[in-house]
Amino acid sequence: NLRGGLEVLAEQPAVRWTVLLTWLSTAAGLSVMGVLIGAWVKDILHLGASGWGTLALFWGLGSVISTTYLMTRPSLRHRGWLFLGSCGGLGVAVLGFSLSRAVPIAFAFNGLAGVTFMVMNTVSVGIVQAMVPNRVLGRVTGLLLLGGGLMQVTGLLVGLLAAALGIERTYPIAAFVIIGVSTLVALRQ
Repeated sequence: NLRGGLEVLAEQPAVRWTVLLTWLSTAAGLSVMGVLIGAWVKDILHLGASGWGTLALFWGLGSVISTTYLMTRPSLRHRGWLFLGSCGGLGVAVLGFSLSRAVPIAFAFNGLAGVTFMVMNTVSVGIVQAMVPNRVLGRVTGLLLLGGGLMQVTGLLVGLLAAALGIERTYPIAAFVIIGVSTLVALRQ
């Protein structure tokens, strides 16, 4: 019964904004860093298959480093700020990646995107687990993880946007959406 999960979102602003910001950051961030990145690697960075593999390695390293760091913490203090910072950081990583034409710098920003995306996902689940009653925890966690599915739909829309405006304009737009909404939530909530 999904209604119980939706009631929690309606009653608890911190959970609601965690879910919505996770959806938005995942949809906007991964639609460019996951769906369009193949075209970016080929057309902008002028790399072949080995360059694509190396770029993916940096995302993976960033993910492993951030996850390992979070695992070693006995508790996550200031989860809300860590979550908001990681969402904004994902936007900054996408923006830095979109402005980089030097391969090592692009690889570094891709690694930062991996770090911030994994922190965002891990901390968002921690926020939900800490605030949601056990009887509806699975429903709310399911809503939280829906962002991955939304990214697939958004990927189509972002692909159409890239075809209309160009891929070099689409990446910064996605970055500014993430940064803007993260900042707005931080200021208003």
